[in-house]
Amino acid sequence: MHPPCEVMVKEFLPAMRGLVAHELASRSLSQGKIARMIGVTQAAVSQYLDHTKENYSSKTKLLGLSGEEAERYAKLLCEDLSVSPIEGIQTLYTIWRNLLAQGVFCPSHQAMSPIPKECDVCMRLFGPVKIDDNKGTVLRQMENARKLLETSPFFSHIMPEVSVNLVMCPQDAKNESEVAGFPGRITKVHGRARAMLPPEFGASRHMAHMLLIARSRNKEIGAGIDVKYDQKIAMALEDMKLKTIRTTDKHRAKRGAADVVVDAFSTAVERAEGPFTAVVDEGGPGLEPITYVFGSDALEVCETVLELASRYGKS
Repeated sequence: MHPPCEVMVKEFLPAMRGLVAHELASRSLSQGKIARMIGVTQAAVSQYLDHTKENYSSKTKLLGLSGEEAERYAKLLCEDLSVSPIEGIQTLYTIWRNLLAQGVFCPSHQAMSPIPKECDVCMRLFGPVKIDDNKGTVLRQMENARKLLETSPFFSHIMPEVSVNLVMCPQDAKNESEVAGFPGRITKVHGRARAMLPPEFGASRHMAHMLLIARSRNKEIGAGIDVKYDQKIAMALEDMKLKTIRTTDKHRAKRGAADVVVDAFSTAVERAEGPFTAVVDEGGPGLEPITYVFGSDALEVCETVLELASRYGKS
């Protein structure tokens, strides 16, 4: 008897590594850099790249994934690996767990082992877990907010290159594990926003950190999202009369902080006078300009950024 995790290790993981290696290589990263990001040797990366991307897509297809799905998952992993290996591991685990919960691997597992067709162990073990009412309310609102973003014809116009994450937490949240976000973030697919995975707690370290910092000055804040920043966004923020603060240290990348973005954000929030809705980070060397928008809950935040997006598209 072979547990389904062996399918993941022996078939799915190498195929996804191959797809991720090809995606990172298409972004002009060296084989050495790719090796460090995905946790293998440079020789292994060379072997992955010796085979075509279609070769790996065909392997994931045998496991029950379409080529398009596998490629989207690979891109999600690349985005998170670009942030940190920990983000990549978390997203990979979330992808695996969701595929097991949906029964995607069941046919291939049954083909490899004499498993009865009525087996539903994975779907029961990895399916939805009962959570308390407060967290359940957060996840339901996150799903409703996601639908608003995904159906908007304008929201993709203000999505940054680093993609988007929407986060929300219960009123008693104290750390990042108590903040819900979308694993792999919200990306752009065929010109529309798309979350490939459902929201879960502990899924976004960066935006969760930003939300908790913002809440440290205003406990009414319960949700946040990141969008792009440019002069058209600046005009829209002003037209909407949203209280906006800025991170002003343009040389912060030379300061040696563990995370210069979080450091500058925290300093701006600490210096803020009164409530605020948006925090503008004008970026720096290798850092994309970002607008962080906050509100009482995920729906309020989405309504704000959708209005921003509408004004942006018409300007």
